[in-house]
Amino acid sequence: FLLCVCVCYFVFRTPMWRDGPNKSKVCNACGIRWQKYGAHCPKCRYIPRKSDKVVNGKCPSCTGDIVVVPTRRSMKKLAAEKAAMASQTPTRVPTNPSPPTITPLVAFPTSTTATINNNNNN
Repeated sequence: FLLCVCVCYFVFRTPMWRDGPNKSKVCNACGIRWQKYGAHCPKCRYIPRKSDKVVNGKCPSCTGDIVVVPTRRSMKKLAAEKAAMASQTPTRVPTNPSPPTITPLVAFPTSTTATINNNNNN
C-alpha cells in the first residue's frame, strides 16, 4: 500500500496523481497548474494559482523566488505566435504616390547667365 501526499497542498486523496516540479507527485489541481503555467517556488514547493498575487516574482507563501520553467504548452503557444507573425502580410505601399518635388541643387549666378546670353547674340 503506497501513500501519496501532494508536495504543494499535502492532500492524500485526488482523482489523479500528476508529475510536478522535479518529477515530484502532486494532486490533480496542482499538476494541471504546473503543466499550464510552469511556475513554482523551490523553497516551499508551492505552485501558485492564477489568482495568487505574485509580487516581484516572490512566493506569496514563503517570499521565496518563483521559478518559471518553459512548459510544452507555453512553447507551443510561443511557436504559434511566431508562425502567426511570420504569416502576416506586409503593409501595402500606395500604388500612386505623389511625385517628389525637384529642387535645383546649384543656382547659376546671374553674371554667368548674362555672359552666355551675350555670347549667343554675337
